Parts: sequence; structure tokens; C-alpha cells
Amino acid sequence: MSGVFTKVDSFITSTLSDVTKIIETQISSSVSTILLASVSLYICVYGYMVLAAKVQSPVYDLLWKLVSLAIIAAFIKNSGGY
Repeated sequence: MSGVFTKVDSFITSTLSDVTKIIETQISSSVSTILLASVSLYICVYGYMVLAAKVQSPVYDLLWKLVSLAIIAAFIKNSGGY
């Protein structure tokens, strides 16, 4: 009877870990596709705003937004790693 709770704990932990990794990979893949489409649409709309002279400093603002989106995307894509 020795170690029954340890074996149950390791079984439950490994099962939940495997299921979580699978779901995390699927969600990350879906979100990255949506993120890529959103960033592409944002760049197109921002380009139109630059052509329409609605933005005062287009290069600085665009670079700042793209860097912040890149940092967010890096966290999303590397959600399983450290």
C-alpha cells in the first residue's frame, strides 16, 4: 500500500499536463492566425490613414505599434517555453 497516493498524483498530473499541452497548442495556433490577419489589416488601414494625411508622425507611430504587437505575439507563440 506504500506509495498509492504518490502514483495517483503522478498519474493525474501527467494526464492533465498532456491534455493541457494539446489544448494550448491548438489555441496558440488559432490565435496566431487571427493575430497575423489582424496585423495585416491594421497595416493596410494605417497606410490608408497615412495617404489621407490623418497621422502626424507615421513612421514613429507605426514602428511603436508594430513593436508592441511583436512583443505580444512573441508571448503568444512561445506560450509553452520559457
